[in-house]
Amino acid sequence: MTRIGGLDGQIEEGGKNLSFGERQIISICRVLLAKCKVVLIDEATSHLDATVHQRMMSLISTHLPTATVICITHVMHGLSDFDTVIEMANGKVVSEGPPATDSISHEIRP
Repeated sequence: MTRIGGLDGQIEEGGKNLSFGERQIISICRVLLAKCKVVLIDEATSHLDATVHQRMMSLISTHLPTATVICITHVMHGLSDFDTVIEMANGKVVSEGPPATDSISHEIRP
C-alpha cells in the first residue's frame, strides 16, 4: 500500500489502482470488521503467497473464532487450517474428512 501513498493514498473506484492480491486482503479485512457468522471464501487467497494466506487465515480464526468458514480453493496450501476437507470431482463428493487423512491434503503435506 506504500506505492499508493500509504494511509493517505486514494483507492480508485473498484480498487483499479490496487493489485488483485491487495484487493483480496481488503475484502478479507471487510469480513473481519463485519464480524460475520458465516464466511464463504471463494478463491479469496488465490493471489496471495503461502505466508500471507496463513496470516489471513490466522486473523479470521482469531477474530471470528465461532464463525463457520467455507473455503473453495484449488490451492492446496492451507488445507490444514480447516476441520474438514471435501474433495469434489465432476460435481460429486469423492472424499471427505479431516485434512490429515483426506486423500488430497494427505498426499501434499510435507
